Amino acid sequence: MPRQRYMRRFNRHREILFAMMQHIADHFDAFVFEDEGDEMGHSFAVRRPADGRVLYIRLHLVDSESPPDARGNFVLRTLDSEGFRGISWRPDTWADYDDDAAWGGRLAAVRAELARLPSHLRTWIAGRPVEAEGR
Repeated sequence: MPRQRYMRRFNRHREILFAMMQHIADHFDAFVFEDEGDEMGHSFAVRRPADGRVLYIRLHLVDSESPPDARGNFVLRTLDSEGFRGISWRPDTWADYDDDAAWGGRLAAVRAELARLPSHLRTWIAGRPVEAEGR
């Protein structure tokens, strides 16, 4: 039952999440793909020409794995090709999968965070440190 609720919630936001990630990826001529598995979501990668390192950007719907609560959240993460985890961000609280208002708020928070992402990616591509700013 919790997995069915998870998939219903993800399917409600699938196209919106893809469009948000594609908007950012377009700045870098990157291709967005849908991830499948325990955590559904979308990802893309950018390459730093100076040293060839790759940074993977992932926006996923994660499950609290706390039955019977069956709650989830969006998580934005970056991971580079050498295993360094940069940004890891999510809205502060978990939401019940059936709470449409809470998920609407989460989408707004994700949009705001993604608006900041291009400058972080440009900084990383330029070889300068990216500050996680408390995330």
